[in-house]
Amino acid sequence: MKLKNLGIYALPDGREFVVDVEASNVYRLCSRHTWNFTRAPEYTVTPEGKIVNKGQPTEWGVEHLVDTGRREQYPKATFL
Repeated sequence: MKLKNLGIYALPDGREFVVDVEASNVYRLCSRHTWNFTRAPEYTVTPEGKIVNKGQPTEWGVEHLVDTGRREQYPKATFL
C-alpha cells in the first residue's frame, strides 16, 4: 500500500492522521490536532509497512490504515 502525501488516514481506534512523506520516502503520521502547529509525527512507517512509535513497534501496519478520501494542506507560515 502506498500512502498519499497529505492524505488523511484513520487507525482502527478512530484517530485520524495526516501522512507527511519525506524526500527519502519516509512516511510520518502526524496527528490532525498537531498538524497545523508542529507537524511532529506521532508514528512513522517502516519500509516493511509496520507502524512504529518512538522506534517501538505497534500492533498496526499500513493495512490497518483507512483512507478517508480527504486531504490536508501544508500549514501556512506564521510570522511573529
